[in-house]
Amino acid sequence: MPVVYASALPTVPLPDEEAALRQLCARWERADVPRLSPAQRAHYGRFRSGGAALRARASRLLARLLALRALPAGAVLDMDADGRPLVTGAPGWQVAFTHSGNAAFCLICAPGELQGASPGLPALDAEAWGTHQPGDRAFAAPAPTPAASLRRWVLAEALYKALGATPARWAAVAAAAHAGATQRRGLWQADGVCLCWRFLAAPGHVLCAALPGTAFPRLGLRWLHWQMLA
Repeated sequence: MPVVYASALPTVPLPDEEAALRQLCARWERADVPRLSPAQRAHYGRFRSGGAALRARASRLLARLLALRALPAGAVLDMDADGRPLVTGAPGWQVAFTHSGNAAFCLICAPGELQGASPGLPALDAEAWGTHQPGDRAFAAPAPTPAASLRRWVLAEALYKALGATPARWAAVAAAAHAGATQRRGLWQADGVCLCWRFLAAPGHVLCAALPGTAFPRLGLRWLHWQMLA
């Protein structure tokens, strides 16, 4: 069964938050780096300053720590040409990440858990309630409610990532997400790629997973405390 592992970033009172996050980033980086490719290290290395950028760095390191604890020994996290994560050193394993600013998430798929006929990759997207309210400009019609707007955005992002984040595909993705935002799960096919998607119940978040194929595998969600990880 594919599993989503999740952990909230620590809540530290100001003005101590930045110092505490920098210490955690250093600890998580020491744990992660031996099993991250240069591309993965460059990805989280872009986030260096304080404030939101520091939280983005922490969430990316935390998501990769979650993944590496679930993957077999010897697995290394890499990236494909579209920036999507790949697992090397452990054939058949697949992973996807997302970060809300408040929490980190990773989807782990073991060999044989997904259909192999569709070329799409597993994808994941999450947004925290109340922290992001996307507008309607990226879609052909307005969402009926703020909740539907957030669900539509999260579904669109999950489908977009699963297809490879090609800008030419956004219009079709946006239309599918607009139609599916009020549903719990659905199927969508485009450019020879068939994706099944579903929303998962996550504390304080809208969370959606998109998987290649037409089957709806059971998905687990395990919420872990960051202090358990390193």
